[in-house]
Amino acid sequence: MTTAHATSFTFMESQIEASAYNKEGRWLPEYRVLKHADDATPLTRPEILGFVDRETAVLMAVEYGSYEIRCREYEAKYARVHH
Repeated sequence: MTTAHATSFTFMESQIEASAYNKEGRWLPEYRVLKHADDATPLTRPEILGFVDRETAVLMAVEYGSYEIRCREYEAKYARVHH
């Protein structure tokens, strides 16, 4: 498997590192959401079928990362309002 780092950016005060790796001719997304600079969060590799091109897999990794952040924000907001 080959990993190709593609992008890193900040979304809602959290950093997302998004990349893709090649497995059996298909590109699969991998990402991690970092809360601070020295966060050692491991890469998350969603189990999906994969893509023909690396760029699409990286874009999907970005979407997975931003979705995870939005879910955390929603859970935090929901817990404050209803508890």
